[in-house]
Amino acid sequence: MDEGFNQLLAELESEEEEVRSSAAQALGSASDVRAIEPLIKALGDEDDDVRESIAWALGEFGGEAVEPLVKLLDKGIVTCLPKDDLLEMSWYPQDVRSSIVEALANTKDKNAVEPLIKILKDDGPFTVYNRKGKELMVCEDNWEAPASAARKLGYIGDERAIEPLAEVLRSDDRDMRVNAACSLGLMGDARGIQTLVTEFKAAQKDDESHMNRCKYLLDQIPPKDVGSGLEKLELYDDAEEWYTSASMLEKAADMRRKKADMGAAKISQKIVHGDEVTKTEIKDSVLNRSIVGGGSSKMQELKELKEMFDSGFISKDEMEDMKREIMK
Repeated sequence: MDEGFNQLLAELESEEEEVRSSAAQALGSASDVRAIEPLIKALGDEDDDVRESIAWALGEFGGEAVEPLVKLLDKGIVTCLPKDDLLEMSWYPQDVRSSIVEALANTKDKNAVEPLIKILKDDGPFTVYNRKGKELMVCEDNWEAPASAARKLGYIGDERAIEPLAEVLRSDDRDMRVNAACSLGLMGDARGIQTLVTEFKAAQKDDESHMNRCKYLLDQIPPKDVGSGLEKLELYDDAEEWYTSASMLEKAADMRRKKADMGAAKISQKIVHGDEVTKTEIKDSVLNRSIVGGGSSKMQELKELKEMFDSGFISKDEMEDMKREIMK
């Protein structure tokens, strides 16, 4: 058994990216806690896919990996690259630190929540060390790690993260906003869903990349939860559109019904207060309900139409036009 374990550790140092990645996955699957330390050291790998495999592997150890990962975050990052290479790869330390955050979040352990919230709020300058512990440089800017924390906290689902994530919705950084929104959506918070839908619709005009990003994040949330969140906010148009795209046609019809009922209620309030009611509002209210499957009966709709004519809100010709629409 030790022979196989040692072989995997050796492969973690291979010159081939695929070999290093496979070794990390095998170590994670084996659940041998002796692998935690070498995996953490290997998080400084220069290859994105290898780091992703290592972050996944460390997550498989759950709570046992939390403390050493938090210590690493507090210290900085450990890299296998020389300083000259680091200076030419300014993005690399950011990506490595982001991988540490993802490994911590992948544990899905409750003890990972507070450190992730701390990074979410303010992850200041961090130090880069080589594997011998020698300081190589200090990174003043750090944007990747907070964005990763915002994206990953939702998968843990701890309520302590809700309000810190909600604060991020006011950020000027749109990547932070949509990542936090997705996490909130995964935890059933309607504010996150509303933010994602708003960003998605705004990006449809002239920003295909951001639109696709928002769509991807919305797809991480169960469709019924997206629709339910929009429904809670009484955004029935958006909810209907989302339920329809998810082939939840009965729920889409229910949104049309609620939209029609809301329109009728607004008209009633205007009449009570003596406010002017436009003919368009009346027509929309009646016809919206006529197209809702499972809604009020045609007889009831025709009765309401006759009452509107008798009250002088619509002319005879308008009543006949709307009657034909209802009977369709």
